[in-house]
Amino acid sequence: MKVNYVGIAPYPQSYAKAHIHDEWEIILNLEGYGIARIGNKQYEFAPGTITCIPPGVSHYKSAKGKFKDIFLQVDDLILPTRDTVPVFSDDEESTFEALMFMALRVFYKKNPNYRLILESIYETMRQLLISWCGDKPKNQVVELFKNEII
Repeated sequence: MKVNYVGIAPYPQSYAKAHIHDEWEIILNLEGYGIARIGNKQYEFAPGTITCIPPGVSHYKSAKGKFKDIFLQVDDLILPTRDTVPVFSDDEESTFEALMFMALRVFYKKNPNYRLILESIYETMRQLLISWCGDKPKNQVVELFKNEII
């Protein structure tokens, strides 16, 4: 897994024009409410909305007011979900937001070993998203065995 870029909108905006990336883009909405058009579907966003956009998919955002976001572009994003565009909400502690800002600082400071640190932060973010993917299917044999033991 490789983090290619970490960025933040320099100012709140009401529209982000349609564009495409060659890698996954993970966007965390920081401020504002609106609609993200990703491929041929629309997704509502609010503060704390996390949207995972696959490579090669056109996307744009618009709002009646203003919005601001922070984003990460990565080569791979493997999640246990069948959603084409995985969408999440950050938790009450804003854990994902804290990790995004940490990644942003590490990316721009470029201290020694920053690549390894950045990859570790990204893997932590990915594991957090995996934990938010809902209940995973249970193996019936394992469940029967657990019931026998208990």
